Parts: sequence; structure tokens; C-alpha cells
Amino acid sequence: MIHYYAMIKHIAAGHPTLEELKRAFPDSTIQGYKNCDVWLKYMLFSRKPILGLFCGLLYYLFWKKDDNKPLYWGAIVISDSTQE
Repeated sequence: MIHYYAMIKHIAAGHPTLEELKRAFPDSTIQGYKNCDVWLKYMLFSRKPILGLFCGLLYYLFWKKDDNKPLYWGAIVISDSTQE
């Protein structure tokens, strides 16, 4: 299990914004994945005694339907890397 300090450090890391990614990869397609709120709920519930054991079940019953909605915490960058 992840420690709270590691989670806080991860969130505060200052990952690139969508605009920064677009500037760095101008001719690419950027697709977000994994909703921030769902991720945070999952991480916090997984740390709770007893409830943490059922975190996967909670995800599939209640949170999965919202997992593909923005705001995203992850992204896939698709770029044509061939050079002419």
C-alpha cells in the first residue's frame, strides 16, 4: 500500500499541464485516462482497515462509470516519430 506521504508527494510533483504537453508534442494526439476523483477515492479507501479489502468491488460497483470523464490524472501521447 502507498503511504500518505508518498501520495501527497506524488500529487504535489507538478506534472506537466495539457498546454505544456501540446507545446512539447505539437503534432501529436493526447488522450486522457483515469479520472482524478476516482483515483483519489480509490487510494484513500484502499488505506482504510477492512474497507480497503473491498476497494476493488467499490470501484466496479460505484466508481468505474465515472473513470473515463475529465479531469484526468493520466495521458497517452501518440506521436509520429518518423523523421523525413
